[in-house]
Amino acid sequence: MKKSLFLILFIISACHQEAKKKQAIIQKNDFESLLGWSDLDPGRLIKGTAHSGSYAALTDSLHPFSAGFIRKIKDISDQRIKKIDINAWVLTTSLDAKASLVLSIESGGASAFYKGINVLDSVQATKKWYPVRSSFELPADLNRENEVRVYLWNTGKDAVLLDDVELRFYN
Repeated sequence: MKKSLFLILFIISACHQEAKKKQAIIQKNDFESLLGWSDLDPGRLIKGTAHSGSYAALTDSLHPFSAGFIRKIKDISDQRIKKIDINAWVLTTSLDAKASLVLSIESGGASAFYKGINVLDSVQATKKWYPVRSSFELPADLNRENEVRVYLWNTGKDAVLLDDVELRFYN
């Protein structure tokens, strides 16, 4: 009986540890809450045209970069981050828009890892919200002092809005 109980507890503990390993560390911003997000100049937020809530981040020729996520790797997790999933919603005012959702891992302005997602790959029409999603496997040799940065970069003249950004970090 004791051996059976011990075996059952061991299996439950092992399953719990395995499930814990697969859980993601999640950071979200719907631009209603600002904790952990940078560069929130009021001119970069637009009211009334959001995917959810009241506010979305505006990018255009005057504001090429959206408000973004900036945090050191060591402040996200005490373990190595192996993968990042990015989920966000974008709205364009033109099918000629030139914008990318960027994941950059930097130290002192130098990039250790950089990937951009062309938002037009996900957009089918103007003035409608579309999801933009991607997953990135990270190099094993990233320094834990490096900063993870996620933002929308608009290199064109047409407005592109960003809302409901969700980042999932996996160890």
